[in-house]
Amino acid sequence: MANRKRRKKESPVKAVFLALIAVVIMVCAVSVVMSVYRKISKDYENLEQSISSSETTGETIAIENGVATGWQLTDDGYRYVNEDETYVTDTWKLIDGLLYHFDENGIMSTGELSQEGQKFTFSDKGYLKDIQADLSWQPESTGENLDSLVKANAFFCYLGEADGPFKPIMYRKATETKVMTLGGESAPERTTRNSMRAYGDYVYYLPKVKSGQAAGLTDEELRLCDSLFRMIPGSGEKELIAEHVGGYLLLDNVIYYSQGGTVKSASSGTKIAVGEKQYRVIVKDGSCFMVDGMNQPVQPDSTGVLEIGDRLYRIENDQGKIKYVKRAQEQIGGASYYTDTVSGQYQGIFRKDSGGASVIVQEPYGVQSYCIAGQKIYYSAYVEKDGSGIWYSQLFKTGLDGSGKEEVSGRFPGMIGTMYYYENAGEIYGEYHPEIWNRAYGRIVSIGLDGTIYTINDEAVRTGESVSDNDMLELVMVDGDTVTCLWHDVVWNRSTGITSTLWDKAVQMKKSDRTLLETGQSLPPEEETEAQTEAQDGVVIRPIGGDPTAAPDVDKPTAANPDAAPNPVVDPNADKPTMPVVSPDADKPTAPAVPPSTTAAAQDEVIIKPVN
Repeated sequence: MANRKRRKKESPVKAVFLALIAVVIMVCAVSVVMSVYRKISKDYENLEQSISSSETTGETIAIENGVATGWQLTDDGYRYVNEDETYVTDTWKLIDGLLYHFDENGIMSTGELSQEGQKFTFSDKGYLKDIQADLSWQPESTGENLDSLVKANAFFCYLGEADGPFKPIMYRKATETKVMTLGGESAPERTTRNSMRAYGDYVYYLPKVKSGQAAGLTDEELRLCDSLFRMIPGSGEKELIAEHVGGYLLLDNVIYYSQGGTVKSASSGTKIAVGEKQYRVIVKDGSCFMVDGMNQPVQPDSTGVLEIGDRLYRIENDQGKIKYVKRAQEQIGGASYYTDTVSGQYQGIFRKDSGGASVIVQEPYGVQSYCIAGQKIYYSAYVEKDGSGIWYSQLFKTGLDGSGKEEVSGRFPGMIGTMYYYENAGEIYGEYHPEIWNRAYGRIVSIGLDGTIYTINDEAVRTGESVSDNDMLELVMVDGDTVTCLWHDVVWNRSTGITSTLWDKAVQMKKSDRTLLETGQSLPPEEETEAQTEAQDGVVIRPIGGDPTAAPDVDKPTAANPDAAPNPVVDPNADKPTMPVVSPDADKPTAPAVPPSTTAAAQDEVIIKPVN
């Protein structure tokens, strides 16, 4: 045992070295296996493509068999192969979220391209990066003398006549001859020349002006510039696609437009009411403000007046603050309707057309107010006074020529000083003074076309102020279920009417919160009231010492014939009601009718004498 040789101890360095060699060999083996797998997989894919390609039928443009779908570089530039092995030719194509254009030879467009009034700019890689309207573009003549005419299957659109760059958009259905105004005559949609496109059921318009024209635009027109809209002619709303738009392209029911140096897309826009429906009144800090469908303050005309239907709004500042509301003349079928005095006596309703003006409605003690609804003239007039001195009124209606007079309501105390028809509500709204022989106190009434009258309940909002017996409501707007008014307290007496306004405050009520106004039966035909007897005697009422209603600072718009003389003030001692007296303060509401049995002021002295 002593002679046995001792085993030599192995070195640890050698063990580590052998382990490293083993790792290297293993990595090489794995690499070889993966390389073989990839080669086999690639060969299998090529085989599948070859089989698929051999089964595909050739299309209209010849392409070498086996060419893959996608980009293809040629000597002339890039082409794109569709999945059906045809080239994209003379059109736009969306590829990986970017928009490209290909010419009639199938070559990708680069640089700039002008097409249908738009300038398209492409990046160095070929995709669309900007669109700008070409303001110098002129469309090819269609042989029709219509400005900026565009045609679609269902309609024609063109621009009407107007001063300045902005003009109303007119349209006509392809199957009709009647020409209408987009948005309505009272608040037409407007745009600039060659800015419209017809696509599908819509007309698109992007108003733009050259830099030298911007200085002459109104604030409203400046806001419209560079805003892309679309609208179906005849509908009651438009869509705002985007603001600050450079140009646009319509492709496969998608709207592509440039904004801030980026091309964006949309399939629809924000819906906005058009015409009279676009306007809303908001109440802020006790005042009323008018805004448009884009929630911007309205811009009145050069006189500070905005006309909406049968209403004239006096706008006080650039924030759209409403100073007051007055009645406008009605325009129907080429004729205008207004109230004016008849033979120097009481108010009647006049109709003026190309043949001149004529009175079509008159009553023994005048027409207090009127409106037109459903091709009928509705009006309120005094009809009698009872033994206690209470005057009663009644509602009537006639045709547009004044014929076919009918009673609409029964008798009610007081008078309705102003009436407006709100077509959306299907009702008439008026300013009602229930005790006009005693005080100016006024409320708002809603009137159905069947003559049913309701008073709008206002007790909840007429609070927080010290009032006299002469506080009254001036109707501003009816929108949905909301009735917006200016609540005034005024200085009033029976001889002079309203002389000043103490304060005013905006209030809003719900039109659905209302109370039926009871009315009495009309007079039998054979009966005559004291008032009617006096009317038949005939009186001429003439002011002495000039016009007592005139005031040098009166700037209110009037619904009456502007060439006609102002209404005279009737002798307050006369046992008859008088029509409204214009306030000497231009900023105050018109006085309601002066009641009977008053004491005359010296400066308002009148002579009443019978007609021989």
